[in-house]
Amino acid sequence: MPNYDFDPANYENKEGGGGSNLLPAGKHIVRVIDHELGESSSGLAQVVVDFQSSDGRSRKAWLIAEGKAGFQFASLLNACGWTSKINLAQSGMIKRAIYGKDVEIVVAEDTYNGKTSLKVKWINKAPERGASGGRRSEPSSGGYGNSAPPEPYDDDPPF
Repeated sequence: MPNYDFDPANYENKEGGGGSNLLPAGKHIVRVIDHELGESSSGLAQVVVDFQSSDGRSRKAWLIAEGKAGFQFASLLNACGWTSKINLAQSGMIKRAIYGKDVEIVVAEDTYNGKTSLKVKWINKAPERGASGGRRSEPSSGGYGNSAPPEPYDDDPPF
């Protein structure tokens, strides 16, 4: 019979490395594999998106989908090539817009309320494949209002 008494303090935090299934800091080509519609702590519509890379590692992003911060979800739609209105309550419509499309995410450290953790900071169009099948190296666009900035960059975007 399994032991159901679990203490997370018995385990080292391995976010983003050391055998973790989470995508570490850096740029990653990923696909949306799941989403949930929710509400942010301030009461705004929010889409929680699960990204997964080809090696099976993943990362979640909490994207505001209304008000001034609505550019967060818009950046994902733009990176997926979706430019039409979308009804967030229709799960099938969101799936058509974002599932199965390659995008580039940038995972970086973010400090919120004094706690630093890794999060999806930028969402861009995936670089186009060249004739040889490799990825082109030109910067992509469509991230959270802008393409991911060149290194080093401002760790405190306006959202």
